[in-house]
Amino acid sequence: MSGNDNIDGAHALSESEAQDVQHLREIAGGIGYLDALKLLEESSWNLEVELIPPNQRILRSRNSTHSWWWSTALFLFEPIRLGCSLLFGIVKFFKVTDPVGDVRNFIQHFKETYGSVNTSFDVDGNSNPTESSTSDSFPPFFEGTYADAVQEAKQSLRFLIVYLHGDSHEDTHRFCKDILQSEDVLRFLRNSNELLFWGCNIESPEGYRVSRTLREHTYPFIGVIGLTNIPSKQ
Repeated sequence: MSGNDNIDGAHALSESEAQDVQHLREIAGGIGYLDALKLLEESSWNLEVELIPPNQRILRSRNSTHSWWWSTALFLFEPIRLGCSLLFGIVKFFKVTDPVGDVRNFIQHFKETYGSVNTSFDVDGNSNPTESSTSDSFPPFFEGTYADAVQEAKQSLRFLIVYLHGDSHEDTHRFCKDILQSEDVLRFLRNSNELLFWGCNIESPEGYRVSRTLREHTYPFIGVIGLTNIPSKQ
């Protein structure tokens, strides 16, 4: 390439374009002036395009396409996500506001988990443990909310015995089997003329609220509450 070619090309270019040609020639290892000019003209004078390796251009293009599809998918599924969040919120609301259900679920769980086991023997003398589900095998739980139990005990002038159950505590199973279901304790709890027995699992909303009310953090917990129905003097 002659010097005249360089001069003629330079006269046809603006100052910034001429600088881009020179910059590309320096970076590309001294390619010819016309070759650099041709590359820049093909890329619409986008020097960055010429400096990015072809494999990186493909990666950027793919990332851009992937980002577009991902944004579109998020937009399309947003109503579904909002609908599911609303549905779960409604279910959670009704679950939290069902304290009677919490108590009854605990009583059912207690009976299924700590059912009394009686041992019988067959004709060959082999033992056959069978589970008994009679009401005499379980404490007489009050089937109502804690507030209902407090109100009932207050009106009838009876003691209220509260049991807070925690499944995750290591002493819970032994306490339920060996103490709550012992003959002496069952006989005492069945004295319905003198007391009410209420219990709930602290992992349920109702049980958790009562544990916060009584400020207890050690389980299994048994508490005795004495109430009076005498109105206070002004």
